[in-house]
Amino acid sequence: MAWRKPANLNEWLSVGAKRWTLFLFPALAVMVVVCLASFKVDRVYQAEAMFRRMNDVSMGSTSESMGSRQLDTIRMSYNQDLRGKAAVSQLIDDLGLAKNLPRSRTADGALTAEGQILKDDMIKDMQSRLRIGFQNNTEQQDDITVTFNDSDSQLAPRVVNQLIENYIRKTKQELNDVLLGAKVFFDKETERYRNKVQELEKKKLLIAKGHAGMLPDDPSSAQNKLVEIRGRLASVTQELEVSREKFTAMDAWIKAQPEFIERPINVENPVLRQLLESKTSIENDLDKNLTLFRRTDEHPEVKSLRLRLANIEKKIAETQAQIVGSNQSVPNEQRQLAMRDQQALGGTITALQRQKEDLASQQEQMESLDRDFFSYRSEYTKTDRELTEAIEQAKFWEDKLRNTQIALSAEFSQKGIRLTFLQQADIARPSKPTLLMVLVVAVGLGCAVGAGLVIVTELLDTSFRNADQAMDDLKLPVLGAVSEIVSPAQNFRRRIITMAVYPSLATFMILVLLVNFWLIYMSLEETHRFEQLVSSPASFIKQTLLGRG
Repeated sequence: MAWRKPANLNEWLSVGAKRWTLFLFPALAVMVVVCLASFKVDRVYQAEAMFRRMNDVSMGSTSESMGSRQLDTIRMSYNQDLRGKAAVSQLIDDLGLAKNLPRSRTADGALTAEGQILKDDMIKDMQSRLRIGFQNNTEQQDDITVTFNDSDSQLAPRVVNQLIENYIRKTKQELNDVLLGAKVFFDKETERYRNKVQELEKKKLLIAKGHAGMLPDDPSSAQNKLVEIRGRLASVTQELEVSREKFTAMDAWIKAQPEFIERPINVENPVLRQLLESKTSIENDLDKNLTLFRRTDEHPEVKSLRLRLANIEKKIAETQAQIVGSNQSVPNEQRQLAMRDQQALGGTITALQRQKEDLASQQEQMESLDRDFFSYRSEYTKTDRELTEAIEQAKFWEDKLRNTQIALSAEFSQKGIRLTFLQQADIARPSKPTLLMVLVVAVGLGCAVGAGLVIVTELLDTSFRNADQAMDDLKLPVLGAVSEIVSPAQNFRRRIITMAVYPSLATFMILVLLVNFWLIYMSLEETHRFEQLVSSPASFIKQTLLGRG
């Protein structure tokens, strides 16, 4: 053996640095080959479309009977309705994917047994590549995504778009059918209970007409009247007793009061009258000085008049308007008012006495009628109970009918449970292989090949690197060592290769690799632009560089 193997990572890195060309160029070449080979790998394209299910806020209150149950059914069956066998089978027929399957030669052209088996396999295959997801999932709104993977970039978006269109059309039709069926049923029940209410009302009216005044809920019934009359009679009797006691007390008070009383008479105060006359005279003088003589408030005469006027007003405020005069004999007003009140109270007592007598007579009549009250109560109560139940049932079915009509109207006007496309799948993007997968394979395989070449070359190299290695391996003394003899021409060639050829070749290969990476990115992430580049490179470059087609 010529020399010992590198013992650690640092020694191997040192070897790699010395043999960098042996590592770099094969690695870059392998990366470019892997990138080119990735274009030959079959693409699996993924198309994604989204639709929204939204129910109007008013639907929660207007269609609780049918709309809420139908909404729960819709929300629980998204996966089955979109990925179920019936949905996928309809999708295959709509897209014409089964047109090449074996068919019978009958008029209807139905699939043969073999054709049906092939179609079932196709359905299972498409179901395995369909995915249903939610971006928003609430009672008021669901945002559902439908994803499909296929090797045909044109078929993938057609599948998800057609699948959602079929689902929306089918669901709307089912909603309308359910609501229309419910409306017919509620119409029948509402009409049936309305007729029943009319029959019971007629029966109750006949009972009431045949036994007027004898019904338990009749305000004019004997029992109700009897209770009312007894209460009124007790109230009138009590009021009559109170009025009589009050009349007696008033009569005693009137007799104790004198017919005439002595009372002083107030007369006008003469001093106040003089002060008012003086005030009027001063105001006239002041007005004359201000208007006629055109004197200002600073004039002595004006100031004097204002001072006198203020003093007069102060005295007027302090002087009483009236003073007490001599006594006079006048009729006693309180006694006269009491006599009038006593006369009115006497009339009230007379009226209360008559009312008491009338109520006593009515009580006797009602007690006579009340003896026959219970014989009619059972039939009337039963009819009334049946009528109440019929009215409640009629109202219940009327509410159901009204809510269903509102839900049906909202559905027809696109305000009920709304199913709308949010995002159609226009162009499918590859999902396999991924950009990261290609980059990892290319870089990993290239580095592995370059490192492998460096390791193998180093391990197979049997040359001596220095005199010590020769002495250790050959067990002979070294008398002298001659370094490598390099001619000027060889040195020039080496410098040209090291400083020009290798860097230029490495730069070229890196540029080729970057272009490949960019093309892979375009083919996987921007498929439509890549197709444009492949179909018309000149137009693509012109549009990219100049910003126009």
